[in-house]
Amino acid sequence: MAPPCAGSWIEFPKLSIAKNKLMTSLATRLDRELGSLLNSTLTPPEVRSFQSQDGVSQGSVVLRSGKQGSKIRFLLGSWLHSSLPFGPLNITTLQTILEPEIDSPHLLVELIQTGYKSLVLCVDNMPRKDLVMDPEYLKRFYEDSKLDELRAKLVKLPQCEYYVSPSLFVRVMASPTALLLKFAAEGEEELDGVVEESITPCVEEAVSIWLHGFTELGRTLTSEAQISSLRERDDMMRKNSVEVDLGANMPRLFGQETTDRVIAAVIKGE
Repeated sequence: MAPPCAGSWIEFPKLSIAKNKLMTSLATRLDRELGSLLNSTLTPPEVRSFQSQDGVSQGSVVLRSGKQGSKIRFLLGSWLHSSLPFGPLNITTLQTILEPEIDSPHLLVELIQTGYKSLVLCVDNMPRKDLVMDPEYLKRFYEDSKLDELRAKLVKLPQCEYYVSPSLFVRVMASPTALLLKFAAEGEEELDGVVEESITPCVEEAVSIWLHGFTELGRTLTSEAQISSLRERDDMMRKNSVEVDLGANMPRLFGQETTDRVIAAVIKGE
């Protein structure tokens, strides 16, 4: 287990060294690249740190809202940990949600560790338009990027296979270039080797592609009809995402009261 990184806006204390290094470096980079556009966190202390009554499960959710006019709605960092009979359950997430005045994709980076031998990687530039109805958007953010090359590189690894989410909503919302992959190894040492040597450089490149899309390719929307349509889509996506990711799983680990506090903070976005 890695020690916490002093001064970071979000820490991942339950991860192994390689996984912690990856997520902390991404959190630090997002802070460096986007920090001037973000407010300091107003997330309540009881959401930034919580645990189950028996102490078996712990978690943290930190949100930083975007400054007025920044086109960022919020940046989220979170980790959930539970000690289970088969080993640790660790879910660590970084997510950037944008305002409807810009059409760039949202960003999602998530690691799901179940035991010491298995890791699911979810990295996506989450589309905010219908890719069938808007081929220009498809080309601008997906066809012209190198995201498919990153996936092709990872699936060649003997430890890697495609991951199929049990949630139809997650599958519908994912882009065609999403990295939805599962890695299996003989033990955590081998798994961390894959994280350090193969997963980390690919995820770092995917985040670079997202940052380029946000700063250089995103188009400012001026039509109130377009803004309203995108806001409606974003709100529906976030509502369903909260229900799928938090509402369905957190109560059995942390209880309904804690779950409700966390969900309220995420919906508020700060």
